[in-house]
Amino acid sequence: MATAVEHRLLYRGYSRFLDALTVALNQAYDSRAGDGDNIRWFTSTLNLQLASVDLCRACRSVPTLLVKIDHDTPRSLWTPTVYAGAYSAPSGRVPPLRAHGVRWEIEATFAKHVGLAEEPREVCEEPRPSGGAPASDPQDSRSRVLSTSTRQLVVPTSSDSPSCDPLDAPVREICWSTSLRRVELGSYYDEPVAGIVWPRSLRELSFGWKFNHSVREMAWPPSLREVSFGWRFNQSIANMHWPDSLRTIALGDGFNQPIVAAQWPISLKRVLFGQHFNQSISGVEWPRSLEEIAFNGDFNQPIVGVRWPVSLKQLRFGSRFDQSIVGVHWPGLLEEIAFNGEFNQPIDRVEWPISLKRLRLSYEFNRPIVGVQLPASLRLLSFGHCFDQTLVGVVWPRSLEQISFGYCFSQRVEEIDWPESLQELSFGAAFDQPMFGVRWPASLQKLALGDGFTHPLNGVMWPSSLTWLSFGYEFNQPIGNVVWPTSLRSLSFGWNFDDRIDRVFWPESLRYLSFGYEFNQPVGKVVWPRSLRRLSFGWKFNHPISDVTWPASLEMLSFGNCFNQPIVEVVWPASLQQLSFGELFNQPIADIEWPASLVQVTLGWSFRQKKDWVARPASLCVRVGNV
Repeated sequence: MATAVEHRLLYRGYSRFLDALTVALNQAYDSRAGDGDNIRWFTSTLNLQLASVDLCRACRSVPTLLVKIDHDTPRSLWTPTVYAGAYSAPSGRVPPLRAHGVRWEIEATFAKHVGLAEEPREVCEEPRPSGGAPASDPQDSRSRVLSTSTRQLVVPTSSDSPSCDPLDAPVREICWSTSLRRVELGSYYDEPVAGIVWPRSLRELSFGWKFNHSVREMAWPPSLREVSFGWRFNQSIANMHWPDSLRTIALGDGFNQPIVAAQWPISLKRVLFGQHFNQSISGVEWPRSLEEIAFNGDFNQPIVGVRWPVSLKQLRFGSRFDQSIVGVHWPGLLEEIAFNGEFNQPIDRVEWPISLKRLRLSYEFNRPIVGVQLPASLRLLSFGHCFDQTLVGVVWPRSLEQISFGYCFSQRVEEIDWPESLQELSFGAAFDQPMFGVRWPASLQKLALGDGFTHPLNGVMWPSSLTWLSFGYEFNQPIGNVVWPTSLRSLSFGWNFDDRIDRVFWPESLRYLSFGYEFNQPVGKVVWPRSLRRLSFGWKFNHPISDVTWPASLEMLSFGNCFNQPIVEVVWPASLQQLSFGELFNQPIADIEWPASLVQVTLGWSFRQKKDWVARPASLCVRVGNV
């Protein structure tokens, strides 16, 4: 058995379950007794094996795999039982792997084999019932890939895979799993769908990139909730009957057909149009149940006079939309309007819906907003890249909680009367105005200063409720005399910050502190806040830390790639749980007394020191590299 002292995770999705398993294994053997096969186990290896079987059963009881079947898959594992013969799997204690979906990447025989009455076999046999007796005759004790638990099927076609030939039998001959909920037809599927009998359980159906056939004669499954079409689909949907159960229709980027005569399903919630749709929507009878409409890309049709559904909550326009919205009668329940790209129309005479909560103005929008009557219900207001208009005199809604500005905004903000309800405020890269004298709202909790901000902070009166503050790329001003808000919990500095911090009076409320790429100042005399939990140093930091007095509350500490200082004499905080070193770290760690609370140490790929731990916490997991 491989040593349990350390392990490398094979996947980026690191799991706390593996932490617990590592702890259990580390407590079961003596790491000083030997190496490899000479390890002395405190626990019987037989007991460990039995526990592993139970663990395996628990893990395999949940369908988590998407099974791929291709030319390298033994035919006996997926063909009907008549082909199984002597290749049947023997009985055993290990239950079969359960799949939630199957992806077929085999040649033309796919439709013929799957279309037979019998379902294909799975990769493992089914578990025995209690008592140890076989589930049935050995010849029949075989579970199946497309079993009653299969939820998803991906059908590749033609050029979806280098080894895939076009199907020589239609999809209508497939024998579907009775529990199938999602079918995705491959990118090159382009066959008529009339006559296909879909499983009644089907809820999601996705057509691939090449499909461009009429679906007017299609027999829709009665439980279908979502249908999506690929890039080439461009068929008329006028007077077409959709299933009443349908909730979402996503029309692909190539769709550009008139929809005035479309008859939508009565339960429809979402309609998503693709990149090239640019048809008139005047006279369209939208379903009364509709909650979201999204126009993307080329859509640029007048919307004055459009009769929107009364239930509509979200309305989004694409990059080409630039029509007047003065005189638009918005639905009374509308909560979000989003303009993208080229929209740059005056909004001073727009009558917004009284229910509007989120308004997103586009990349090109750069119109004055002084005099604009924003709805009292508005909570989020977002300006795009080009907006750079004065805000002095703007009457903000009392309910407004979030305001964000794009790249170009560079107006002075000292004389702005911000809304009293404002909680989050962010500025873009061009903003570089003084903070001294700004009248912040007492409710402000988050403030993000963009990459171009370079002004001093001395004398700035921060809002008393501020909990989150970040500085961008260019900021590199002294902070020794800054009076931080007593409520601050998170503080991060950008790329260029590299000023001394040994005279900084950090707020006692601070929990998260991060320094950027250039920071490389001594930290031996720094008085850290007593509540600090997470501390992160950037790429260039490489100063000794043996004399650092870490805060007793620190839980996570990380160093950048250049750090390579001795740590044998470091007194780590008793609360430390995670410790991360960068790529160049290569210092001895064998004699270090780690805190008992430590659960993870991350070392870079360049680490070449011995790992003969002396005082190693039983819970400690060592990761080599960022995997």
